[in-house]
Amino acid sequence: MKKILVIERDNDVNDVLELVVKDLNAEFLGSQHLLAVHEIAQLAPAVVVIDHRMPFGFGGDLCKEIKTDPRTKNIKVILISSYRHISKVAIDSLADGYLRKPFKAEAITQTVSKVLCSLDELVMAVR
Repeated sequence: MKKILVIERDNDVNDVLELVVKDLNAEFLGSQHLLAVHEIAQLAPAVVVIDHRMPFGFGGDLCKEIKTDPRTKNIKVILISSYRHISKVAIDSLADGYLRKPFKAEAITQTVSKVLCSLDELVMAVR
C-alpha cells in the first residue's frame, strides 16, 4: 500500500485530504508541522502533499529540499496554497504538482492520482 504524507496546518483541510487518500486506497500519514527531510525519508511516502504557508517555514522550501536530497528526490511532491503565485512557487520548488485553495475533493483526487500514475509508469519503465 502506498503512503501519502500530508503536511497541513488546518484540521478541516487535513480531514478532507485524509478521506481523499483513503479513497485512493493509500495509507494516510499526517503532520501539522514541517518535517525534516531525514524524517520524511524514514517515512518513505510515495507522495507528499504540503501546504506552502506553514508556521515556522514554507512548504516550497521543504519541497525543494525533498527534491534535491538523494534520499528523497524520487518522492512526488504536491504543493497546496491559497497564495496566488503558487504555480511559480511550485516550479521554483521543483514540485510535481500544485493546487490552489480552496479546492474540491475531486481536484485533489485527480492531482494525486495523476502523480501516482506517473510514479507507477516510472517504476514500470525501470523494470
